[in-house]
Amino acid sequence: MDFIGKFNINDNLELESLIDSNLKPVKVYYAGDYDHEHVVIEVRHDCYLSNYALVQIVRNEDDLPNYGRCHFLTFDEIELFEGDTVKVMTCCGKNSEEKDHDGHTLHTLYWNLPAPVWKDGENEVMIMERGESVTCYLENYRSKGN
Repeated sequence: MDFIGKFNINDNLELESLIDSNLKPVKVYYAGDYDHEHVVIEVRHDCYLSNYALVQIVRNEDDLPNYGRCHFLTFDEIELFEGDTVKVMTCCGKNSEEKDHDGHTLHTLYWNLPAPVWKDGENEVMIMERGESVTCYLENYRSKGN
């Protein structure tokens, strides 16, 4: 897979202006809270989710990826449309879909991992597409009701 770029959302970079990716990781919510932690991904263009993988990157003391400690998630064949949202829960559960008032779909998917994987502070999230990848650093967001 090719590497497109690594971006830190904290630097206020406009990810959309730097790359043209179908999926954009937005934010990690409730990091460390197993029952609630999740990452939100915006669907920017129509695509099939099965063409992508989500990777939670863990780095070693030399700042190199430690792939033995990273977490990878491949997706089922789900057709996505521009404006949809994908919410990936770390905990166990049953995948679901619901429509919003604009007709867009929220796809809630469960990673079914045994423990939380996101940490407080900055998290490195990679969306890999066949032949390409995009890495984003996401701030955590803790708020009741999200």
